[in-house]
Amino acid sequence: MSSKKFLWHLDLPEEENYLEAHYIFSLIHLASRNLNRRYQRLLDIPCGIGRHHKYLREYGLDVYGVDAEEELIQLCRERYPDYADYYTVSDMRDISYKEEFDVVLNWYTSFGYFTDDENRKVLKNFYRALTDRGILIIDYPTYWSPIFRAARHGDKYLELSSLEEVEKHRFLYRARLYEADQEHSRLLKIDEIEAIITIYPPEILKEMLEDTGFKILYAFRGRSFRSLSLENLDLYNLLRSRTDRVVWLACKQ
Repeated sequence: MSSKKFLWHLDLPEEENYLEAHYIFSLIHLASRNLNRRYQRLLDIPCGIGRHHKYLREYGLDVYGVDAEEELIQLCRERYPDYADYYTVSDMRDISYKEEFDVVLNWYTSFGYFTDDENRKVLKNFYRALTDRGILIIDYPTYWSPIFRAARHGDKYLELSSLEEVEKHRFLYRARLYEADQEHSRLLKIDEIEAIITIYPPEILKEMLEDTGFKILYAFRGRSFRSLSLENLDLYNLLRSRTDRVVWLACKQ
């Protein structure tokens, strides 16, 4: 898939990037206090255009990025020329890091893009990449529903996207980006994306993490510090409480 297909989704307000980076750092600080160890080296995978990296570095972290899309990695190197060597083109299924990072960050629904076996392999790769008592942060939806959505991006672009459930918990995501041709009063399609994504229910993702060897420290409702009961993480209860995302904080045992 061409990285251009992702770029308009990543064009978020800089204030949002800053606030998310502050939240991520707060999670790292919380783990540091609980586990009594210092966290320094962070791997953001997949990193996209590295929209949090400026702020995470200001907090004193050594931030590295991996993404399967070469164009996105090139954009990271252009945005952060002093850290060009910190960015690598690789697939999450293929990384071979071993005890090199204190934190692995998997943000913004960046898990579930492969088969079940491959997704489990991704978690094993994350686990192997971490140092002793290193932490994994995953930001992930609790559920998706079939939907069609139209969204404007400024005055120039229109995005049409849809979700179609093709199997239980597995969705076909389609999106098209159009540019307004004012002269001829029409829309021109300039980009599109299509992907199959599995949205594992929280109880299944919890099991996958624990089977990999992780100890779950917290599961937070949305991007907050409202901790969910780890013994009561079934999808039904989360739907009743209108919890549409969970941020997982887990450590390597």
